Amino acid sequence: MIVPALALALLTGSPAQSTPPVLLPGVADLPVVAGSAPSPDCGGMLEVMGDSGRGMVCVGAPVRAVNDLVFAYKREAEARGWTDSGGAANALWMVRRTADGACERLTIAGFWDFRLTERPAPETPGFVGFQVEPVRSCPAAAAA
Repeated sequence: MIVPALALALLTGSPAQSTPPVLLPGVADLPVVAGSAPSPDCGGMLEVMGDSGRGMVCVGAPVRAVNDLVFAYKREAEARGWTDSGGAANALWMVRRTADGACERLTIAGFWDFRLTERPAPETPGFVGFQVEPVRSCPAAAAA
């Protein structure tokens, strides 16, 4: 009885695999990029941010990798219909039109816990944060 069951398992494929983690499921659906791992409390920064951090999710990695990760996540967002909308010192903004014609912005920000050190060493824990929020108007690039 065991042999037929094993043969059936081999023919139907491997047992169910766990689903890889997705950031902002149902909203941005970004896969967790290699070299980063989910960080539920954003390295303690959600507490510092208060209400402005509501809805933010993060991944962690050594701070030396954060810049490259921000751009890797930007490429993942572009592959899912987000359009570049600008940025600032440590953040990129992306937008897309929603099914109901509104517009939403995805912020991708790289940071470290500045409370621990002003100048991080390469191995200092760093984070990439993601937050989606509605915006009043859609830039022309997202209007298409």
